[in-house]
Amino acid sequence: IAMAAPTFAANTLIDFESGFVDVQAVSSVVTADNTVTFSVGNSYATSGDAYIAGVGGPTTAFVPNDSLHASYGNRAGRFFLTDENSGPSTQYSYYLVFDRPVDYLSLDLYDYRVDGGPTYGDSATLTAYSDLFNTAIGTATFTIPRPNPLDANAENLLVNPAEYIRAVSLTFSAGDVGTGIDNINFSTVPAPGAFILTGLGTGLVGWMRRRRLA
Repeated sequence: IAMAAPTFAANTLIDFESGFVDVQAVSSVVTADNTVTFSVGNSYATSGDAYIAGVGGPTTAFVPNDSLHASYGNRAGRFFLTDENSGPSTQYSYYLVFDRPVDYLSLDLYDYRVDGGPTYGDSATLTAYSDLFNTAIGTATFTIPRPNPLDANAENLLVNPAEYIRAVSLTFSAGDVGTGIDNINFSTVPAPGAFILTGLGTGLVGWMRRRRLA
């Protein structure tokens, strides 16, 4: 799908590997070009802090020992984000808000399978919004297949709409206790001034070349 405008920023990855500790509350993460707010709850209006889960325990997300199945390799690293800080008991959705708009987003969803509450055919949906959770502009869905995925599975979801993204939700048709998210990848849209400066810079280079040839 075509982008609304060209972007020049590099991809940004939030993988929670640096500067975090297990069971730490996380309300926002500051990157080189953006600030991302994270929260969990039954709705954005009632959401609260998300929490860091450390691979290998203590168990704050899913068992055994908060580790992905070996078939998924080292995608979780040492830490990921989860919806609780005291063990797999709640069934919350995830909400992300960007200080500056982005033009796509992908993330890994961990441990969404039938033993946590949902059943075959239930789904997790990543929805992108052009505003604060009112105007949906793109979705991606993972549906639990038969046979059930491996315990502590990892599924990647990507939204790449034609409009810029200001917020994203990850919701479930049937809640699953102890899910996690990780490896959040996006590209921040440059501020309008960046487009102007880029145009001025290109024009200046062209002018200097013509001047040398004159």
